[in-house]
Amino acid sequence: MNKVVLLILTILIVCLGYPSAKGVKNGASYPADTISLTLERSIELGFRNNKELQVAKERVKEAQAYVEEASTAFMPQLTGEMGYTRLDIAPFFPTAKFAQLGGGSMPPDDSGDIPKKITIGLPDNYSAALTLQQPIFTGGKLVDSYKISKMAKLSTESDLQRTNNELIFEIKKAYWNVINAIENCAS
Repeated sequence: MNKVVLLILTILIVCLGYPSAKGVKNGASYPADTISLTLERSIELGFRNNKELQVAKERVKEAQAYVEEASTAFMPQLTGEMGYTRLDIAPFFPTAKFAQLGGGSMPPDDSGDIPKKITIGLPDNYSAALTLQQPIFTGGKLVDSYKISKMAKLSTESDLQRTNNELIFEIKKAYWNVINAIENCAS
């Protein structure tokens, strides 16, 4: 709204502050770099340059994204996970433990038939997992979340329309105030 007031003051200063301007139109003096604005052109410029209107449009886009996000909760969710672990030493089990389990002792080392350790893994370990989840019953949470997001979108669209209407009103009010000021200065 401050920009509209600034626009009015600027137009008044430009129109009234340059009596010796180079341009002359309908008997009134205007600076050479002044543009002529119609009401429609003023509204168009206001729509293009108003930050409040741009913010309201972005809020509608944001609300639409929330609606789309809420609708995806009804779909199955697929998640994947992969991992890799490198061990310095592969896991092993010493064979001396086998003999102790049976209550005996380790046979002499000269036979060579029994290894000193049994490797039970690899130094490079890979893992992968896929999980598929489908909500079956959530007590109405998903439906309510979707409805709330749609209502929020309607609210932001209503705010956008209100901002549009207020901007049009302020531009028309400023435009006609400037026209009245020019006519009063001319008479």
